[in-house]
Amino acid sequence: MHKNIRGFTIVELLIVIVVIAILAAISIVAYNGIQNRSNDTAVSADLRNFANKISEFYIYNDRYPQNITDMNTIPIKVNKGAYETNSVAGINLAFCSGGTQAYVLSALSKSGKKFMYSTSGGLKEFAANTINDGLSSGSSCTDILLSGASRVTSGYYSSDTTTGPWRAWTGGN
Repeated sequence: MHKNIRGFTIVELLIVIVVIAILAAISIVAYNGIQNRSNDTAVSADLRNFANKISEFYIYNDRYPQNITDMNTIPIKVNKGAYETNSVAGINLAFCSGGTQAYVLSALSKSGKKFMYSTSGGLKEFAANTINDGLSSGSSCTDILLSGASRVTSGYYSSDTTTGPWRAWTGGN
């Protein structure tokens, strides 16, 4: 008696593997895009919430914060997982003062996008190659605020091992 055994050929198995690999690649790309958008949304929300706290400070003091002491009186908890924290980032959240009547918050999302919230323009995304944005060690804030503006303090500074990379006004470490 002759048995007829049927199975899949190697070509059929390879086709199935290729289709599964294509579907997996599409899923990974879509997931990364969704993750980047959620990080950008979290950073934007943090900047808006912080701007509201700064507005409250202004109401009570008739001026915007000027130094770290002022910043520590308006604590906010940021979504730390949404910010870039690699050693290249250095600073990913900064407060820049333009005197008693102007300020800018600048932030670097995990997606690589830079955001700022200013007294004059509200929330904006700005060019990734902006140099004086307060997010680099030693940089000023002159590209995103009035001439003569300076970074009062950074909310995150990667190489700070004394007080920890996240400042108290961001919710600490």
